[in-house]
Amino acid sequence: MRPGAAPGPNDRLAGGPALISTCVLGEFEPRRVEGYVLVELKALCKLTEAHCAQVINYLKAYRLGVALLINFGEASLNFRCFLHNPSH
Repeated sequence: MRPGAAPGPNDRLAGGPALISTCVLGEFEPRRVEGYVLVELKALCKLTEAHCAQVINYLKAYRLGVALLINFGEASLNFRCFLHNPSH
């Protein structure tokens, strides 16, 4: 990745452990946790249908079955869970 360039879906960024309530889920790699769950983090005032469509497209592209869209930018934590059958 070029310095200052926006990361693409195949670029590896520095990661670390993925934690929820101090429970380690696995090593976090942007958009994937252990290759099974796609995690998309946002910090926006409000999620839109475009953000949901982006996550669905990632699920299809990575052929994964579960995704979490987590938004830290609203007054309280907001998240959506997406399920997809990768065989379709």
